Amino acid sequence: MEGSNPSFSAIFKALTGAACILVDEAQFLSAALVDQLRNITFDLDLPVIAHGLRTDFRTKAFTGSARLLEVADAIEEVKTVCHFCDRKALFNLRISSSGAVTDGPQIELGADERYRPVCGYCYRESTLAGGQDLFRND
Repeated sequence: MEGSNPSFSAIFKALTGAACILVDEAQFLSAALVDQLRNITFDLDLPVIAHGLRTDFRTKAFTGSARLLEVADAIEEVKTVCHFCDRKALFNLRISSSGAVTDGPQIELGADERYRPVCGYCYRESTLAGGQDLFRND
């Protein structure tokens, strides 16, 4: 492996003594980077723990998340409750001052306050009605 990747020795040196690699916001990884992290688990016998969202505000998989789901040894779901009704949240709803947002770029940096965890029912109701009824008391 070292001959095939000129930066392997630098990576190995940087990771010497590490107990694991932690990755946050893993949904933003490319599929190639997920594969590189997977190789690290084999080549360096070093666990990689990645945290991230499964889908975007349109319920479409992120590239990094999709690849992680394909190659992960184990998947643990972090339970979240719906912002509106306390059911199990499955989706992330993007909101604006006029209600639910169903179109636009997949990634919008610096806009964490514009997202709400929601269950399937509230996601459907919000996106069908523009979210006005659900946001009335928000």
